Amino acid sequence: MTRILGEVYGSRQHLFRVRQEILHSLYAHDDKVQCLTMEAGIAKVAEGTDMAEGRARFPYLTGKIDIHSLSALAIRKVEILHGSVRPVKLLIDMTNPAGVFQIEWILET
Repeated sequence: MTRILGEVYGSRQHLFRVRQEILHSLYAHDDKVQCLTMEAGIAKVAEGTDMAEGRARFPYLTGKIDIHSLSALAIRKVEILHGSVRPVKLLIDMTNPAGVFQIEWILET
């Protein structure tokens, strides 16, 4: 990463700052790690909302029927929009109310 960023940023100080921001965002995407920057928070929310069509954080096993598999498969589409009350508005299309389990898990962590 240092080599690639070095080709983009001329200042060594700027390069190291950007590198640390990237590394923190990668580290903080884990649900047990607190985000220290806005950028890390945005990356965490974006990664968490990638749950449509079975790409949920709680993976499901083929043939296994439980709340995890039902909720993971229930999310059909996630739209991230500009909010009017808060900065971000999520529209989530579900085929089954069990999808609420997935949404609560993702957005509460």
